Amino acid sequence: MNKEQWIQHSVDYRFWLEELKTMEDGQFFSPIKEGKWSVAAVISHLEAWDLFTLKERLPYMKEGAQLKPSPDFHSFNKEAEERAHNGQTKEQVIDGAIQARTELTDLVRNVNDREYHASCSIRNTTITMQEYLTDFMQHDDHHRNQIRELSV
Repeated sequence: MNKEQWIQHSVDYRFWLEELKTMEDGQFFSPIKEGKWSVAAVISHLEAWDLFTLKERLPYMKEGAQLKPSPDFHSFNKEAEERAHNGQTKEQVIDGAIQARTELTDLVRNVNDREYHASCSIRNTTITMQEYLTDFMQHDDHHRNQIRELSV
């Protein structure tokens, strides 16, 4: 996936987030299924990973760089879930996610091709920004599909 495709994916993602503002609050803050997160928690989770990527990943993805390990997924995701239910409105949850993705998209837009294809390491895994963002897009799509199933 090239940089322009990821940018277009992110533009589409932000439009999708805007559409979620039409969802009823009760549905937005209720679990998608028994034992699953709410839509609000999913959106907060996506925002949290956008912010982590914006602040802790992409700025350091330089040729040969050794990046620090990812945070503990369970606690990181639990914090995002709790933030979604801390009294924010649906619009605040969504607007936070839109803002985070806008900032992330702006950063990617300004990355040159050399940086986009530079290899770095996270623990014992070598990865480029292109590969990282491809995985990121698949993560977005996984959660978007979960939420789309609600309206089927």
